[in-house]
Amino acid sequence: MTETIQQLKEDIAILQQKLEHLEKPKSDVEKAYKEVYGCYPPTTPSVSNSEDERWSAFRSGYYASKEEYKVEEPKPKTLYWALTNLGSYDEDNCDEIADAVEEWLSDEIEWEYEDRDYDKGWNDALCTIKGKLR
Repeated sequence: MTETIQQLKEDIAILQQKLEHLEKPKSDVEKAYKEVYGCYPPTTPSVSNSEDERWSAFRSGYYASKEEYKVEEPKPKTLYWALTNLGSYDEDNCDEIADAVEEWLSDEIEWEYEDRDYDKGWNDALCTIKGKLR
């Protein structure tokens, strides 16, 4: 009979723990878990590894979905690309503009200055600009 009483006390203690767990207010992530899996996440120490991993992964995904991400617009790669994406120019206009800019750009210089690094830098800049026209 003492064994039966002891077993009843243990059963009551387990039921009280479960009742406390059920009465505890649920967080938004726990409510979302219940919507997906049909039950609240297991949080007792006796939970299996796979259940614990599922709850951990769900929680990580839930919080990641709540973060705000900034999406940056891509920078124009060429003048032609920038003009066509503005929407106000057709291909013929873009070609004319690119041709006009190319003609307007000066030619490379051939060591007109004593500072040859300046000449090289200027020529490199011109090549970069011309390379980004189309």
